[in-house]
Amino acid sequence: MLHIKQQVIDSNYGVLGMYLKRWIMMYEFIMEHPEIEKVALMDIDETEVLQNFFKLIEDDKLYVGDELFDLSKNNVAKDPNLDFIKEFLMDNERLQLLNPGLIAGSRRMILGILSIYIFLVDRTIADGTQNQFENYEMNIFNYIIYKYFDESNRLKRNVKQHDELFSMS
Repeated sequence: MLHIKQQVIDSNYGVLGMYLKRWIMMYEFIMEHPEIEKVALMDIDETEVLQNFFKLIEDDKLYVGDELFDLSKNNVAKDPNLDFIKEFLMDNERLQLLNPGLIAGSRRMILGILSIYIFLVDRTIADGTQNQFENYEMNIFNYIIYKYFDESNRLKRNVKQHDELFSMS
C-alpha cells in the first residue's frame, strides 16, 4: 500500500520552480517503489481516464497527449535561448506538439523520460541557464520525446481525441 510521504529535494534544485521540481519528485517516488510496473502522469484537470488502462498499456509503447497543431504554433516559447531547443524547433517545426499533461507507459519508459529531463535540468543549473529552462518546458518535453522515444513505432499519440484509454480536453 502506498502512503503519502513528504519528498525532500536536493538543495541544488532550490532555484527551480515547482513545475520542474515535480519531475524530480516523480522520478524519486518511482525509484523508491520498485513494485510500480506501469505509470501514468497526468494533469487531472484535462485528462479523463476511460477505463482501467494499466492492464492495456503495452511495455514497448509510450502514451502521450497531443495538441491539434504543430511545434511552429507553440506559443509557450517563441524564442528559446537554449541552443539545443532552438535547433530542435528549427529542424522539426512541422512535428505535432505533444502535451506533457498525459504521459503513460512502463516503469522503464517513464523513468527514461524523467532521467533525461533531470539530466537536462542539471546541465542548465551548471550552465546557469535554469531560468530559461523553466520557460520552455513544453518544448523540452517535445525535444525529449521526439529525440529519444519516437522510434520503431513506440510512441502512441493522438490521445487528444477519444482513445480507448484516455480522453484529453
